[in-house]
Formats: sequence, structure tokens, C-alpha cells
Amino acid sequence: MQTIMVIDDDESLRDTIGVMLEQEGFRAVLVEDGRQGFEKALLLKPDLMLVDLRLPGMSGVEICKQLRAAQFQTPIIVLSAIGDEVRELCKKFPVYPHRLAKRKAEDRR
Repeated sequence: MQTIMVIDDDESLRDTIGVMLEQEGFRAVLVEDGRQGFEKALLLKPDLMLVDLRLPGMSGVEICKQLRAAQFQTPIIVLSAIGDEVRELCKKFPVYPHRLAKRKAEDRR
């Protein structure tokens, strides 16, 4: 079972995403704080991460920077309603299309 980590301080959004992921057969790891999320990511090495940019403890941008500096290669999807922040982040890190549905289908084979 693939593990997807969701780091978001919005409890309602985080829980909703978690339920949806579990209904689709993923193991959801839900974290509300940036620092805790960073530490859990290093420990658990999830298959995919969904990260909000504005978090208590450590920003989503800082999480991305520190994970990449640690050679952490897990795909990260940014959750944000702030377009300017996302554009700036995309300038700093390579952006690759991630086809979650395709990966899930391949895992079922």
C-alpha cells in the first residue's frame, strides 16, 4: 500500500483529503505542523507528499528546500491558494507531471 503524507494546518481540509485517499486504497499520514511533517517525512519516506505552503513550525517552502537538500526524492504536490508563492516555488525546484492514477494502476498489477 502506498503512503501519502498530507501536511496542512487546515484540519477540515486535511481530514477530507485523508478520507478520500483512504477510500482510494492509500495509507494517509496526516500532519498539521511543518516541522513535524518534515521529521515524519524523513522517517517514513512516503511515496507522495501534499504540502501546504503556509504552515506553523516550518513553511512548506522550507520543507521542500530541506527535503531536496537531504536528497529526498519523493514527489511533492503543493497545496496553496496563493498563486504567486507557487510560481516562485516552481522557479526554485524542478516541476514534473505526476500521474498518481497511473502509479496506482501499475501497483495493482
